[in-house]
Amino acid sequence: MKKEISMSVIILVYPLVLIFLSLNACNKSNRFEKLKPNILWLVSEDNSPCLGCYGDSLAYTPNLDDLASRRVRYTGAYANAPVCSAARSTLISGMYGIRLGIYHHRSAHPIPQSFKPYPIFFREAGYYCTNNAKKDYNLVNDYDCRNESSMEAHYKNRIPGQRIEG
Repeated sequence: MKKEISMSVIILVYPLVLIFLSLNACNKSNRFEKLKPNILWLVSEDNSPCLGCYGDSLAYTPNLDDLASRRVRYTGAYANAPVCSAARSTLISGMYGIRLGIYHHRSAHPIPQSFKPYPIFFREAGYYCTNNAKKDYNLVNDYDCRNESSMEAHYKNRIPGQRIEG
């Protein structure tokens, strides 16, 4: 059964907060190692609803349509920034660009040292994090927040048995 959620009710930050709190709470118990799931986190910016799962009859997107039919499909999602790097900033931080001072493309605005992009939380919980290609998060701070970040990055490079986020 398809779930439809309005982003006016559940904002971008809500799912991130739940994941971080869950990882933090579960990490304190020995049972966590048995319960820790692998996570496939797909991030994409500069999109429109020109996908089959949103009713576009001209769009040929069978894999995304299949995924949308089996998982959550957001029907009220809106762009959080007008350009790609600022949009990626909010996706990796879970915070609005205006809040961090990085709303404008190439803002070069320093953010607090206490700030951690979400992959750091996953790594601290023992996950192996990868990223293929995009590293431009419009952040001045140079974050080495993933185990691998290149076109050759792959989950198969993790320690045997290590959970993945990527």
